[in-house]
Amino acid sequence: MAGPDKLGALRDSHLFGNLNSDELAAVLACAEEKRFEKGDVVFLDGDAAMAFYVVIHGAIKIFKTSRDAKELILHICESGDSFAEAAAFAGRDYPASAEALADSRVLTFQKARFRQLLEIRPNIALKIIAALSMKLRFMVHLLDDLTLKDVEERLAATLLEHCDRGPGQNVDVPFSKKVLAAKLGTIPETLSRTLRRFKESGMIEVDGLSIKVLRPDMLRTLLRSGHL
Repeated sequence: MAGPDKLGALRDSHLFGNLNSDELAAVLACAEEKRFEKGDVVFLDGDAAMAFYVVIHGAIKIFKTSRDAKELILHICESGDSFAEAAAFAGRDYPASAEALADSRVLTFQKARFRQLLEIRPNIALKIIAALSMKLRFMVHLLDDLTLKDVEERLAATLLEHCDRGPGQNVDVPFSKKVLAAKLGTIPETLSRTLRRFKESGMIEVDGLSIKVLRPDMLRTLLRSGHL
């Protein structure tokens, strides 16, 4: 029997969030749950794209590696996030690699089986097309954020987002500051300086990878004004 967390992940995803209960059940019937331990590779850049994924729990890093072994993190996928759908739908190789940043559970959709579902239920396909269009708009908005907002604003928005969807104002960062910095489009040194300024301003407390938001009102004011 499917656990509510699986359905919850589908409902929270950009890809399937606008499907009704019957459609979600049909999609879930096509999925296989897989578990990845921290450091496990989901797929490698250049592998044949035979499946796409939705994160139930955990964090998956999407990244590229240069010839001199430098790593560029493209995205961090967390609960409800889908990834590799474009490569799977297009029938191409994966354009990047994916690795578990933490112990993770994901729903895996084999593209052949999923295409059979879409042939039977074309209305699901139409809703997915609309969802992918919205996801493209979201990525454009994200690019605008990285281009137009400074690190302080991006960090404030991230902390407030975690507070809004979590049980309280304690934000446990499930990955290293290096990864968090990459997610914010900056470098670890700049992130550390920004965290220090937030702490000195009385907005947060920092204990390792745990951040306690003391003054969410100040973070919201920072977002509105664009500066401390």
